[in-house]
This record gives sequence, C-alpha cells and structure tokens, in this order.
Amino acid sequence: MLLTIFVHFSVFILVSGSHILLQKRQGSFDITRSGRYTIANCGNRDAAGLVNLLETLWAILQPSIRDSSLPISPPSPAFRTFFHSATNAPYVRQLLTNVTTGVSLYPPEQPFHQTGSPLFICATGVGQIVGKRGGIDYYYQCLLDPYNSFIAIGGTPYIVVCPYLFSSGVPDSPPADTCLTVNTSVNRFRGMGLDFAKFKVWALLEGILRYYIYATTGSSGIFATDVNKCVRLGSRQMVENPSNYVYYTASIYGQCRDFPDLSEPRRRPLENTTLPDPIHADDERPNTTSSTVFAVSGQAVVVDPSGSMDI
Repeated sequence: MLLTIFVHFSVFILVSGSHILLQKRQGSFDITRSGRYTIANCGNRDAAGLVNLLETLWAILQPSIRDSSLPISPPSPAFRTFFHSATNAPYVRQLLTNVTTGVSLYPPEQPFHQTGSPLFICATGVGQIVGKRGGIDYYYQCLLDPYNSFIAIGGTPYIVVCPYLFSSGVPDSPPADTCLTVNTSVNRFRGMGLDFAKFKVWALLEGILRYYIYATTGSSGIFATDVNKCVRLGSRQMVENPSNYVYYTASIYGQCRDFPDLSEPRRRPLENTTLPDPIHADDERPNTTSSTVFAVSGQAVVVDPSGSMDI
C-alpha cells in the first residue's frame, strides 16, 4: 500500500499567483549546474545524484523521441495507446526534446545566475521556500505526504525536491525489459500500472513535465494516474497528463509489445480541443556537460511567477 501511495503522489504541482520567498537563514545556497538545469541547496552528494538522474533521463528519452519522430501512419502501438493520434506526435516529441535540453520558458532567476530553465531546489528545512502570500512552507508541503519526491510550483521555474527522493530505497531506473502486461479477457492492462512507474527517473520526468506542460498550456490538472484510465482520456487530456508520458516512455524504453486492442471503439473520450503550439528547442545536449558548483549568498530572493491562480 505504501508503494502505491508513493507512486501516486510522487510529484505535485502547486500554482502560485503570489511571490515565492526563498531564504537561507545561515550560510548560502549551494548551486550545481547540469547543462541548462540548476540544482540549488542540495549539497554535493544529493546534487551529484540528481545530475546522474538527469543524465540517465536524457539517455532513456532518446528512443521515445525517435519513436514519436517516425514519419509513418498509424503511429507505434505505444504511441497510439497513450496519445491516440499521430497528430499529437509533434507536441509530444517537442515536449520530450525540451526535457532533454532543459529549454527555458521563464525569465532568468538572477540571484542564482539561472537561465529560466527548470530550477531544482532541495527543501531541507523549514523557512527556506515560502509563499509570500499565505505563508505556505514547501518543506511542510513535502511532509504532508512523506512519499512526495517533487513539487512543481506552477508559474515559476522552481521544482522543489523533497527529502524522500534521497531517503527512499526506490531504484533510480528500471531494468530495460520492464513492461506492463494485458489481460486479454477484459482488454485492459493488469493492475493500475503504478508498480511499473515506481522508479526515481520517472518521478523526475513527471516533475519536469509539469514545468513544461504548465508553461505551454496553463494546465496543472492530473487527469489520471491509473494506466487504464490514462488510455481512455481524450486527445487534449492525454498530452496534458504527465502519467501518459511516463507510461509511453517506459514502454518504449522497455521495448514493450503488449498493449490493449484499441481497434475496438473506445469508451467515449473527453472532449478534444486544439493542441497548444510546441516550444522549439535547439540540438544542444546539456545533460552530458560536467556540472559546475557556485554559492549564492544573501538572506532572501523574491520570485515573480507568471501564474495567475492562487495556491
């Protein structure tokens, strides 16, 4: 039961229409760079672990980017299962490419000499990452469910890294042949799929996806985490639902071949709407660059998020 809770709540997104106050009462925020990504307040060991996860994620995403780039119709069984139509391929491909390059969609955070790309900040104690209006302490948000790994703060580049990511015994990445199986008598995946997505690299992918999905669509919703519900979403909900990307990427990485038969008419999907325009990235491969470490001093940093919804 605890494993199920961890997977379902491994990543949250909180949308902020107010300032975020970052403060370090003693010393300074340590900063590590991995290409365009910034890692703050994690210490050398945990920052190195996060850099390794980013590099692993870069490699794992390459087969899915190639699969979504194939100029064929119909798309691959995995793509058709989790994104329904080949018309979704350009957006899915660009979103996954953005993850590998860490493309920036927000203004730079000058106190961190940061580019506006996703900025991971470890919550190691109270009073470090606080909502200026309402006083929400993101360390306490991590502790509300002790199985949280990340909290993406919508409207900002910040992705809070919760203590559980480093304290848990969850493996970093799955064996290459990890696959879901189908119960053909009911034409559904066996189980809810949560055991399939339990690895740290998938929690990291989901956290970064929330940055890009919110920045390009304004959506902070979680439409489904159960794999059998994910495959029944409408086209728009599929590309805005992080779990669909996790199941798709994991299926391609595992070279999985067992999927429900979707030739039968589906249950009535949710209403389809126009896809957002993708944000294009260049061919840079930042996660293979060596990380560099900086120190940022000062008592407080105020961030103006672009989101309009209150937490």
